[in-house]
Amino acid sequence: MRVDVNNVEPRHYDRGDVRVIKNFLPRTFFLHLRDLVMGGDFPWYYNKSTLTNMDDGYFMFVHALMWNSEVVSPLYNEFQQMLPYVKEALDYKKLTRLKLNCYPNQNKKILHPLHIDAYEHNTKDYVIGVLHFNTCNGETIVNDEKIKSEENQMLLFDNIPHQSAVQTDTRTRVILNFNFKI
Repeated sequence: MRVDVNNVEPRHYDRGDVRVIKNFLPRTFFLHLRDLVMGGDFPWYYNKSTLTNMDDGYFMFVHALMWNSEVVSPLYNEFQQMLPYVKEALDYKKLTRLKLNCYPNQNKKILHPLHIDAYEHNTKDYVIGVLHFNTCNGETIVNDEKIKSEENQMLLFDNIPHQSAVQTDTRTRVILNFNFKI
């Protein structure tokens, strides 16, 4: 079930729901992060697949901030400041992955394969977060429900099969992907 929230308190995640939280971060802080990741000097790295554990024939650009619970980027500190806001929305034990994805417009709608994010662990112990940095017609699809990308919108859902669709109305779609151990 989808539950839409417009940043009202208290926020609470119920397992099995897809939680959609609009206006997730305070506006000034969000704009700082958005300008950082959408700026021309941000270090993006080519990834020959949109999936971690197999080649799906598609590509994207990524910047890993944390991988396997280890900080792997000097830019992590910029994003760490958002974790108290995340903690308000989800009572998690540990953040295990924090990765930015940048999907270039490929002039056609591309639906990426179904996948789970925390595949190397007991998948029932994880919740996935997706923070959108820009508004576009790209989507995250969970339980056959298409959720369009909206600026400063956070999605929370169980680590279940889901997929994304590449946008056609903007040059890029930028998201921040979280894996939470709960």
